Amino acid sequence: MIVIGCDQGSEAWHRARAGIITASMFATARSRVGELTDQQRTYVDAVLAGMAPKAAAEAASYKAVPKSAVIEKALAGEPVGDFSEASKNYAFRLAIERISGEPLDEGFETFAMRRGHELEP
Repeated sequence: MIVIGCDQGSEAWHRARAGIITASMFATARSRVGELTDQQRTYVDAVLAGMAPKAAAEAASYKAVPKSAVIEKALAGEPVGDFSEASKNYAFRLAIERISGEPLDEGFETFAMRRGHELEP
């Protein structure tokens, strides 16, 4: 682990964080959309393992054979799901910060953030 000794919120602190995924943004960085649900994954895995579609539907607790586009893509071996727009935007921002070596100033601060900055030593 790299520890950088500087005051939180200082210019040096912002520069040190430029281009780094922070803990508070980790979920955003990893968020995905359009993926299979657990039930859909069970169905697709069963069909790909050789089970008949009707039996696979029953194994996945479907009342009928599912016909969604995402299931059809998965059955065809095509990739399903993608990173969310928020994730892609965050990645773009981090890339710009890494290239420039400077943090992007968004000027966004909630009341709770401002209060935390004022109360912390």
